[in-house]
Amino acid sequence: MVYVDHLFMTIFPHQVVPRAIPMAINCTFDLLFEPWCYQNTRFTISHLKTIYTRLDIPDRIYIQQGHVHCSSEYAFIVMCVKLATEMTTIKLATEFGEFNHQHVSEMYRMMISMIDSKAEGILHGPNTMECWVASFPDFANRIERKLAQEEYGGLLFDNFHIFGFVDFKIVETCHPGSGPAEDQPGAPRHEDADLIQECVYTGYVKRHGLKVLTVALPNGLIGGLYGPVSAQENDIGMQNLSNLNQELMLLQPDVMEARENGEDMLYYSLYGDSIFPFLNCIVSRHHRPLLGVRIPREEAENNFRAEVQ
Repeated sequence: MVYVDHLFMTIFPHQVVPRAIPMAINCTFDLLFEPWCYQNTRFTISHLKTIYTRLDIPDRIYIQQGHVHCSSEYAFIVMCVKLATEMTTIKLATEFGEFNHQHVSEMYRMMISMIDSKAEGILHGPNTMECWVASFPDFANRIERKLAQEEYGGLLFDNFHIFGFVDFKIVETCHPGSGPAEDQPGAPRHEDADLIQECVYTGYVKRHGLKVLTVALPNGLIGGLYGPVSAQENDIGMQNLSNLNQELMLLQPDVMEARENGEDMLYYSLYGDSIFPFLNCIVSRHHRPLLGVRIPREEAENNFRAEVQ
């Protein structure tokens, strides 16, 4: 039996299957294939080059506590592919011909950290909406012209100035605390795994995750982000934490002064789901009055504003 086990269970050197994927594929812009690039990053090669150049990323980044360095161009492509496809680290390593999947994981984390630091004050942080104040009238006019088109009801809105849209998104995560407490064989489980998982669990969608608040503008860009916070936090609570309504009011001091003087002047505001309370700079659907019904105009506005959003 020992001889049979040795015969059938041992793999000899001449039986080893060679690796099918060569090293260093898809590692630079010049090695990318256009259809593959668009399918796996949602960008063309020229667009990727432009974004990479504008971000002004150093030529090389260091991982493995500084012991290993790699091209930032390579790490940037890896990051874009993972964000677009949500591939696992192991699958990414195979896709790029990388033997060590930990290198891929560290490249991704390092590049995300660098991009996040460059986004401070542009996508997230205090006063991110300040750079868009001058465009509020133009954005509102675009949305009003869209809603005035026949296919959107031909409605002429005169009771609001919407310049963008606000919404929440839950990004699903794994079950935190479900693995071993230490990275070694026979390691015990986390003692408070149930409490850790409960911290990011939402009964609304029955998922573990993190929640972010996003402001979308009519020019196709993200005007601001707030978060992430635990998915357990409800939408109104997160809106209060973001201080978004107060920030937008402070960015429009002329409107604030006019209203204090009794003038009926409207703030430029964001449009959100019906979960949002009606605020000065955040509006939502027309709610049905208590023991009443919405008038036809309000019903039409609800329907067509939702389509434009």
